[in-house]
Amino acid sequence: MRYILTLIGVGVGTLWFCSGVAPNLDRARDVSGEVRGADGELLRAFGTQDGYWRLPVDLDQVSPLYLDMLVGYEDRRFYVHPGIDPIALVRAGWQFVLHGRVVSGASTISMQTVRLLDQGGERSLVEKLRQMRSAIALERRYGKSGILKLYLRLAPFGGNLEGVRAASLAYFGKEPKHLTAGEAALLVALPQAPGRRPDRRPEAARAGRDRVLDRMVRSGILSREHAAAARREPVPVARRPMAALAPHLTAAFHHQAKVTGPVHTTINGVLQREIERRVAAYRGALDPAANLAAIVVRNSDRAVIAHIGSTDVADAARAGAFDFSRAIRSPGSTIKPFIYGLAFETLLVHPDTLVDDSQVRYGRYAPSNFEPGFGGPVSVHDALLRSLNTTAVAILDALGPQRLLARLRAAGTPLRLPQLDADAGLAVAVGGCGISLTDLVTLYAALPNRGLLQPLRYMPDEPTAAAYPLLSPEASWAVANILADMRPPDGPAATQIGGRRRVAYKTGTSAGLRDAWAIGFDADHTVGVWTGRPDAAAMVGHVGRSTAAPLLFRIFDLLPYPVADPAGPPLEGSVLTTRGNLPTRLVRFTPSSSPERPIIDMPFDGAELTGAQRGVNLRAHGGRPPYRWLVDGDPLGPASTDAERVWHPSVSGAIRLEVVDGSGQSDSINIWLGAASR
Repeated sequence: MRYILTLIGVGVGTLWFCSGVAPNLDRARDVSGEVRGADGELLRAFGTQDGYWRLPVDLDQVSPLYLDMLVGYEDRRFYVHPGIDPIALVRAGWQFVLHGRVVSGASTISMQTVRLLDQGGERSLVEKLRQMRSAIALERRYGKSGILKLYLRLAPFGGNLEGVRAASLAYFGKEPKHLTAGEAALLVALPQAPGRRPDRRPEAARAGRDRVLDRMVRSGILSREHAAAARREPVPVARRPMAALAPHLTAAFHHQAKVTGPVHTTINGVLQREIERRVAAYRGALDPAANLAAIVVRNSDRAVIAHIGSTDVADAARAGAFDFSRAIRSPGSTIKPFIYGLAFETLLVHPDTLVDDSQVRYGRYAPSNFEPGFGGPVSVHDALLRSLNTTAVAILDALGPQRLLARLRAAGTPLRLPQLDADAGLAVAVGGCGISLTDLVTLYAALPNRGLLQPLRYMPDEPTAAAYPLLSPEASWAVANILADMRPPDGPAATQIGGRRRVAYKTGTSAGLRDAWAIGFDADHTVGVWTGRPDAAAMVGHVGRSTAAPLLFRIFDLLPYPVADPAGPPLEGSVLTTRGNLPTRLVRFTPSSSPERPIIDMPFDGAELTGAQRGVNLRAHGGRPPYRWLVDGDPLGPASTDAERVWHPSVSGAIRLEVVDGSGQSDSINIWLGAASR
């Protein structure tokens, strides 16, 4: 009868143990968000909802030596027991009876995983029994590999580090697949006493590591020589910051992600890291209050392989930090290549066509060059290389600014204009508009692709958009061929690259020295750099060629050397590839200009005037005398040879002022008078 009762008791106990329920896995599912580069490298990780670094990890992502050491130290019979280790239980119980205290534990990796999933629980016999039941259920449901994956994700490593991958990155700056024996031993020891973390108690962490190494020698996992070498490895005394490469892009991708797994991007992690280093080193050459943005694109598929949204990478890691690659700023002269490209496409001019660099007035607008003075006749090729404002405006005037604006708008890269009148349209040639660095790089990447524009791509599975013909292949080649003749900037970058790589590039400086640009391409990559102050204040002494171009070339120096020319081979049969013997109409370009007319200088258009009892000064320039002033169409006294006079208004409200010169040319403005004169 006693035997039968014993069997019944064993059966009931076994049934009770085996009827446990596996713990809830919600905590294990709450993992850190990840954004990875093109090669799978971690670009950036994000904390979990409860503030932990908890990165998912598969067994093949962890060093086999670490796994052997973990099992050998924590649970030697892990692969053979059902979740609880009867031998360890008997041993622990016998030692407790002999010594009256706990000498060794019997907690298996499966039981520890249950505790991690349940966030602890009180230390009691009842709790231990519950963990045993849940461990058996966990084994039955997920198997050994599933339990190991859960443990590797949840094990505590000090502070807010959970899981071997987060610990390996924080303490050693590497993925756990590449752990050395000493590093693996430290990470085996830490979950036993997370408070003895190496960045807080390095000597205690070292002692824990060495205990693990000693046991590995006794169990035959390590030789004495291997363990001795591992003991000589230094223990880290500080935590490394989690990866935060390309912080603006990675933050945007993380917040937009629709999936719980890692987000994969086209960013080249190695290149991104090196460019961020160079940007940090280059920052000292900038205005102290300046910022910077840079983009690197692979021409073949328009993939963005590096991205800088701000000079201060640490600050850029903040949520909501501004991405200057998308800021709308004045592009200076960087729009000029597309003006010339349209002129080449329509055969308005040829690279060898002569055009006059001279003073011309277009209504109120009289463009001047960045460098003072005018040089007279110059080839279109040299006019673009020298970035002459007068010739670019003259050609845009002949093309019609709306043609350029419509072409860019249709390509998905519209220019932002302050107003839509003709003067504003012509001023786009010298930066009288707004555009982002992202859109500019998109435009320039079309030039080495025979004029075909496609949106930039940031993810490898992103569908390739249909190409838009921004310029004809012949016009694109002509523009690229001219830009490739641009002399590299002075300084170290030119020394490093000059003679080895032909880069087609253009610089730009906005009015008032507010923005400095450099956009360039070789056969394989397009790179864009912008520098400027966030408050749009002037950066005295900083222009595109001396401020942005050197960094552009430093970035190109990090890229593989291309085997082809940036412009590509000339297209046979195109008139744009011929030199000399041009058709008569392409020998010289003569800008169209209307007769010079008078322009009202004072007051300015839209002025609001109050207290005009003493009179309003009227002044105009240009045109031919005599001059007649009109107020709302009524003459203001007789005509005069002088374009200045004082007007004593007797009305208030909206007023239209007009001046007419001796040839019938006129100009008009609208003002507001706050009170009538008495």
